Parts: sequence; structure tokens; C-alpha cells
Amino acid sequence: EAVPIGAGEPLPEGADSIARTEICEVLDKRVLVKAPLRKGENLIKRGGDLRKGEVALERGRSLRPQDIALAMELGLSEVRVYEKPKVAVMHVGKEVLEKREKGFPYPDNFSQLASLMLKSFGFETTHLGIFPENAQQFVEVTLKAMDNYDALVVVGRASIGEEDLVPRVLQDIGRIVFHGVGVSPGKVSGLAVVKEKPVFMVPAHVGSAMASLLLIVIPALTLSLYGSREPYFRLRAKLKGYIEGRHGLAAFRTVAVKREGEGFAAYPVSKELGGSPFLTSLTRANGFVILEPGSKLKEGESVEVRLFSPQELLPCSLPEKSK
Repeated sequence: EAVPIGAGEPLPEGADSIARTEICEVLDKRVLVKAPLRKGENLIKRGGDLRKGEVALERGRSLRPQDIALAMELGLSEVRVYEKPKVAVMHVGKEVLEKREKGFPYPDNFSQLASLMLKSFGFETTHLGIFPENAQQFVEVTLKAMDNYDALVVVGRASIGEEDLVPRVLQDIGRIVFHGVGVSPGKVSGLAVVKEKPVFMVPAHVGSAMASLLLIVIPALTLSLYGSREPYFRLRAKLKGYIEGRHGLAAFRTVAVKREGEGFAAYPVSKELGGSPFLTSLTRANGFVILEPGSKLKEGESVEVRLFSPQELLPCSLPEKSK
């Protein structure tokens, strides 16, 4: 005896297998099965996909489309999630304000870079604006941000010069966790805590800002707010060029990764100015490598590349050669 059944429907009582439509032919009121059919074939047993007591979706994971589909299959109309971390970004520097007064349409592309990068990693970001080197105003904006956001990223005035007020003010209203790191570019990066919330000090030069964001800000925020230690997709690639580090400091170097044969190739694209890459070194790259102090990487060596994001390999193209 045979009865029609749709995919996913409960098995009729007494049935022990399912014949797919493509191997069946209906002849009058009979069904001709034109291929061998074993008992239990094409059946999904109760608990075959997920057994009672088995964890369907572990706590702390980012929900993907397939995860949501599973929740729906289990009859869940909603699930409890963490609120998206809210991060404020501000820029301190009179030179940026002067550019705006001169009519430059986008005087503050570096703190905007920080805001957009954080947003791409799932953070809800708010750009607070551009501010002069005014200690009282900086205190007011910072304290207000700590009341309304989970973290603050301050771009600019992070060094140790006379006008670099950010570290000094943060020391007065909170505590400095560290100021200065052993990597170039980005060596004047720092972290403070104000009202028990993190405040990141990010240099204003584009290369230093990018290194600070990728090596300090984003990993620290994903760890403290998401509980994840590794925000980047890593892969091994064969180096198609020569990269040299710096004495006494680890080095952040950008590369363009391309699929070649059955593996990947990494092409150095860094053009440096005083140890920091130009903006085009970042736009032409899709990942970066970290060199130990004083080390050198030769062409043909296998290197570990951290991609700016997994989407960087879609497509994985080679940038034009620098002239």
C-alpha cells in the first residue's frame, strides 16, 4: 500500500520507507517503484536532527540565518539576545576644525573610519563630533559619553606633546591602564577606564589609527563585550615580496591576499611615511601581518595573514601595482 506524502510530513501509520517521486510512476491506481527501496529509506527518525536535552544553540554565539531557521523549526517565536554594544567615537584636534572652516567637505575621515570599522564588527556606533583641545569640554563630553555608551574611542591628541591633552585628562578623571604599545604604527595607542568603562586612545594618523583599531580596540571590545577572543579570520599565504620590520618594535604591515592555485598568495602593499602606511596602502589591502621586532620576511615564505573581514576574499583580487 502506498500513499502520497510531502517532504517533512509525519509518516503515516504502518509505513516504513519513502520512495522519491523521481523513481516512481503511477499506473492506474498502482505505483511502480523503479529502483530498489530499503526499509527505512528516506526517513528522518524522531530525534535524528536534534535529541531531547541536546543544546540547539549555545549562549553567546552570533545568530546566523541558519540559526534563526533552527529556532523557528523548534517553534520559538523569539529568543533572548544581548543588546548591541554602543560605542561612541570622537575626534580631538584643532587642525581638523580648521580644515572644516576652510570648506573641506570631509575634514574628519579618520574618526569616521573608526566608526565605520566598529560598525562592521557589529557595534552600534555614534560619532560625537570634532572638538578642540579644550580640557574642560573634553571632560564634559567624556563623562556624558560614559553615562550613555558602553565604550568611547577618542581619535587624536593621544601622544605626549604639549597639546596632547587626552592622556592627561583621562588620568585625572579615571585611570590609565596603558599608554604606549610595542608596535609600529600605532605605538602611542592607549586605554583608560572612566566610570568603569573603557576609553581608547587612538592616534590620528591613518596608518596608526588603523593599526590601533585592528590590534587593540576591536579585539578588546569583542573580548569584553562579546566574550570572543579572536575577531579575525586567519589564513596561511605564500609571501610575494619582501617585508622588513622595525628594530625594537613589532610591525603592522598590510598585504593583499589573492587565491593562487590551491592556496593563497600575499602581496605587500605598504607605502610608508615615517613608519605609518598611506591610506592607499589600506584601500589596496585586504589583510595584515605582524612582524616580530627586527624580523624580516622573504619572498616565498609562508606567513599568517589576518583578514580585515571574512568578506575580503569575495572576490580576492590583486590590486594594481604601485607606480
